[in-house]
Amino acid sequence: MRIIISVLLLAVLLPAGALDLTFNGSPVEATLQKAAELGYLDRGVPTVSLGDLLPLTYGTSSVHVIDGREQSRRFTTENLFQVELRFPDTGVILVAPDGEFLETREVMVTSNELDLRPIEVWVSWESTDLLKAEAERFSRRYHMPVTIRDVPGISRRITAYERSGQQMPDVVMVQADYIPELLAHRILQPVRRDGSDAFTLEGDQWAVPFSLDTHIAVYNPDQLNLPDRDYTLEELFRGITDTGIPASWNVYSFYWLLPMLYHAADAPFPDPHTVQIDSPEAAAAICQLLTWMSEGVLLPRERDGMIDGFLRGEVSYMLTGSYMLGLLDKLGIAYEAAVYPIDMTPLLDWKGFSVTRRSLNPAGARAFIDYFTSPAVQRNLPAAMGKLPADSRALSFAAENIQHGQVLLDSRLRGVPVPAGSSYAVTKDVMWGMLRLMLHRSVSPSDGLVRAQGMIERRLSDAALREGL
Repeated sequence: MRIIISVLLLAVLLPAGALDLTFNGSPVEATLQKAAELGYLDRGVPTVSLGDLLPLTYGTSSVHVIDGREQSRRFTTENLFQVELRFPDTGVILVAPDGEFLETREVMVTSNELDLRPIEVWVSWESTDLLKAEAERFSRRYHMPVTIRDVPGISRRITAYERSGQQMPDVVMVQADYIPELLAHRILQPVRRDGSDAFTLEGDQWAVPFSLDTHIAVYNPDQLNLPDRDYTLEELFRGITDTGIPASWNVYSFYWLLPMLYHAADAPFPDPHTVQIDSPEAAAAICQLLTWMSEGVLLPRERDGMIDGFLRGEVSYMLTGSYMLGLLDKLGIAYEAAVYPIDMTPLLDWKGFSVTRRSLNPAGARAFIDYFTSPAVQRNLPAAMGKLPADSRALSFAAENIQHGQVLLDSRLRGVPVPAGSSYAVTKDVMWGMLRLMLHRSVSPSDGLVRAQGMIERRLSDAALREGL
């Protein structure tokens, strides 16, 4: 709210800077007041994108810029939301992906105006109310009808829709480990490449990153004295031993074992269809978990039991994800957040938007995604959801405006994305049962990992045969 008021005050107090902006030959208002209404403040400077000022477009847009010295330059772009106008006191600056145009006087955009047909969008996870509100703003501003649905378990639901031949939504929110299954059922179409690795598989990018949750640690500062960073697992459990109040996380999930493996050795997934889980590093990590459990300093609990123990004061430290912070705040629990121990590598859980292969309006779907990944939306919406933005330009703002934002930012710098390949999805499924056997001492770590390796290889081989690889 404070940011919005500041922008409005700027619009009232500063003289109205303007430039000549045309779209397909027709004039479009591009003033300081318009930047204040539709844009955001970037280090105190009102900033707005061409996508915010112009109608929605599809395909390649041609941008012709003339500066104060009457010098002329042209460039093309497929995303006008990534071309911005800045309104400092010294004159208008156009910022394009490949550079800045100082003292901009005239901008002429030629493009294909989008036919505003309806789209349907599926979202999930936390803060879907905020996603719906932003989608409604998009719909009102551009007069495009948008139906947005909160769909738990999107991967499972949309696979069922594909099998039954039902009409698909146009846009779906996904996480990285959804991609292999959705590709196996030919549900997605590639999106425009933006250099992201999180959703890239088989040489194509299948989703545009929107937000990021990171692995973090949460602890009770009244029970455990812990620095924000630069501590080891040994130091952590030494402190826990002194207090007598154990740590807890879901040791039965491969998702929480993987950070130990990433730190100890090269990634166990050398390519999307290969895994090497039968390794000395994996055996050593499981043996270490068994030691901590036998000493009573680590309680194996799934999420609800872990949170219940933290509420009751029976757990002093948890490994979790940044998505948990909002829940802890709502419960009124006193806590502090910290980066993972330095001998664990946090996982980065990206959420993104994909376009379905059977979308009835793929151009409208891409325009919706371009808006949600625009600098203005990235600067405000993920932070309001308690998440980091996908756009690195908005990270400093998020770090300052999210509770424990610096912890999330430090985790991002140290972390690695959740793998998108089919090998990870299969490994996670196989290890769910095998880890229980090993941690219940029904099978030794070495034998369990050999068995798991064989099961994973057979499943990957069967999948490859089905897909004709």
